[in-house]
Amino acid sequence: MKRVIFLLVMMVLLVSACKPKIVEKVVYQEPEKITIEYYAEINGALPSYAPIPGVETEGDWGKYVEKLYEARVPYVDIVPTVAVYEGGGTEQLSVRIAAGRYPTVYEAYGGRIFSYSPMFLELPKPDAPFASGTLDACTVNGRLVAYPIGFWPGWSYANVTLMEAAGCTIPTGTQWDTDAATLCAKKLFDYGAYLFQPFALKQSGQHQHWIMMNGGAEMFKAGDCSHTTWGEGTYTESYLEWLKSLLPYYENNPTNFDSEEWYKLFISGKAALGWWDESYFQQSVEDGTLKEVPELKILAMPHLPDVEATRISSIVATAVAVFEPAVKDDERLKEEAIKFALWLTGPEVNYDYHWTGSPSARQDVWKGNLPTEVVEDMQYGDFNQGFNCGKFNEARAIWAEEMQAFWLDQKTARQALDSFVARYDEILK
Repeated sequence: MKRVIFLLVMMVLLVSACKPKIVEKVVYQEPEKITIEYYAEINGALPSYAPIPGVETEGDWGKYVEKLYEARVPYVDIVPTVAVYEGGGTEQLSVRIAAGRYPTVYEAYGGRIFSYSPMFLELPKPDAPFASGTLDACTVNGRLVAYPIGFWPGWSYANVTLMEAAGCTIPTGTQWDTDAATLCAKKLFDYGAYLFQPFALKQSGQHQHWIMMNGGAEMFKAGDCSHTTWGEGTYTESYLEWLKSLLPYYENNPTNFDSEEWYKLFISGKAALGWWDESYFQQSVEDGTLKEVPELKILAMPHLPDVEATRISSIVATAVAVFEPAVKDDERLKEEAIKFALWLTGPEVNYDYHWTGSPSARQDVWKGNLPTEVVEDMQYGDFNQGFNCGKFNEARAIWAEEMQAFWLDQKTARQALDSFVARYDEILK
């Protein structure tokens, strides 16, 4: 009997072993699709600074970003809206916001983007290697509200070929003082050329601003947009007076000049200092104005002799933020929007120079055009908010008016500065 039971048990085990196993099929499910609207205000300068095949217009840029990111993250749909900064783009966004239709991720000039900072999501501090001070410049009232993409260089290009021909001494590093610059201005004038040409027409507020910040003047302390420091102390006042002391060595009074004329002077080899690199001289070579592209050198604008070096005081030129009302309580959308915003600052889509012509704010994007040793020699790191505090166009117009009065001897430097501070602080309220 026991033998029979044993045989029955063995038969059951044998049959069980021979029975085919049912293997549960594991099906991979892609994450649910998520949509991010990417709203960018640009100026159509893409071909000049970021030559990408097929990217020649503002709209092409949006499609390029969409295709690139969706290939990387297939479950994210990027819906791009690209507006031209000087072509109504700012008005389009204002109308949308007034109607409660917020884009998810917003990329724009520093002078524009921080106007909306109260509406932005507070961003986590990234591990990416951003240039020193750039994240602080995107922090408002203790909140990191944007990731920096590019920054205004805060340096000029010096035409070494022209300066040597005129007998100027070329600084060994990137630093020089106003005494040396004045001597060079005299030699250049005798040679039939100019050091540079400030101007007070059209957008002079912007460019006068860059000259002075480049020379070490500070407009705002980082993180404090309640009151401009531009008129405090004597450095800015003294720097304005130095600029005015060069009047005999300019081609024209700044009140009769604008940026386009300075640009033409520089690329034709008639001005020693400008904001434009080697690529701009090709035009002058092609039309026969110059035989060849001159040797250029990165220089800080000269600092006053009573300081050791120029502490470059620059601002973030372009940045990217996330509109909090667009993500609300959707934690997944919030997370993906932050990832996308940070990606826009990185090496896959950013370059030595972004579409604004601004050097990248990230050190892992620099590929030679922006040597770290140059940044260190120029005492970089004093990024402040400058016109990023909002009301950019109004502030620029106020500055231009006060500078007109200064150059025409209607106001002293101190009077012009005090008036600017009072008027700008008023609109900041």
